Amino acid sequence: MAGGDGDGCWALWRAENDRLARRWRRAAPSPGPAPPQQFAELLRKIQGLPAVLPSLSLELAILCNALPFEMRPPGGGPQRASAWIERGLRRVLEAFAAPEEGLDCGELWPRVLQQAAPEQLRAPLQHLAALQAAAWLAGHQLERARDLLLLLNGAQIPDPSCVGCDSELESDDVYTVGALYPLRLGDHHVCMQQHIKLNQIRLFDACLFIPGVQELEADNPHRALVFLQAAASGLCSKRVLAQIFTLMGSCYRKIGKPHTALHHLKQALEMDSTFLPSLYQAALVYHQLELTEAELEVLLLLCQALESPPQVTLESHNLHFLIRTELLTSGCHPAAFLAPSCPSGVKYMLAKRCLQAERATEAAEHYLDLLALFQEGPLPQ
Repeated sequence: MAGGDGDGCWALWRAENDRLARRWRRAAPSPGPAPPQQFAELLRKIQGLPAVLPSLSLELAILCNALPFEMRPPGGGPQRASAWIERGLRRVLEAFAAPEEGLDCGELWPRVLQQAAPEQLRAPLQHLAALQAAAWLAGHQLERARDLLLLLNGAQIPDPSCVGCDSELESDDVYTVGALYPLRLGDHHVCMQQHIKLNQIRLFDACLFIPGVQELEADNPHRALVFLQAAASGLCSKRVLAQIFTLMGSCYRKIGKPHTALHHLKQALEMDSTFLPSLYQAALVYHQLELTEAELEVLLLLCQALESPPQVTLESHNLHFLIRTELLTSGCHPAAFLAPSCPSGVKYMLAKRCLQAERATEAAEHYLDLLALFQEGPLPQ
């Protein structure tokens, strides 16, 4: 195709991309007929031409617009999104006549970022990298996502106050948190259907939330707080914030600060009263403070809630927000270690605490209730 014909196609395709992106943003949360397929069809058209530098910015922008739809089920997923990204990176290297054979997706990123890319590619490549990290997170590949963000940021550390760290935290963890802080983006001249900065902040939240959970699971509450305090300053949904505050409450309980723990657990319940591990952790804190009445009251509330669990409607169901923290942390389940997994575990604790408090009648009633629940699973040790 002659250069003039190519220029005309690119102008038409850019106009079509901008029209689709604006339509998606205006129509949220009910986007109307099939914008995902239309972005994908537009991408196939532009990738039907040889990869050349003048069209790369547009091509990468269209790829970024198509990817969030491809990352979500049904029909999509992180592996599918990563395959699309790999093709896009190979197209970039093709335009620069750089060798790319034999490299996997993780090896392609350093090669692409080492190229002397012009300024107009800076923003689309950063956006694409954020989506790559999101796909890896959704595919439970935290280390690959974190390494890519560190590579993009050049391990630059912003003011620690930006991410909520305190002076007691270890310097290597502060360094990691700072290096993951969202990039300063270049100007993007093509219309995007998702706000790039918001996507990056959600990615930042997920990259902190997951290691926070992992550190607490490994019984490292001080290290966990580094990541959780930073994640709480982001743009998480109320459900995720409830999990973060509950995890922080558990951390403070473990390090001997029960009153601070209660403060965070109350914040968790304010964010989402249906996140029941917050109640369980509060009961543990009241036990630590030897506040028996409060402990038994919370355990009783928890038992009642477990008998008829509420229907939870997650904010992430709003399709306008395609990249949500819930999607990126789908492989992380903090509730599994924050509270017993069945009502019998809580009922057993309630009965045991009543007996220890010399409330024999109440204890007997709860033990009888426990017998009725026994078929759901074995008694806790």
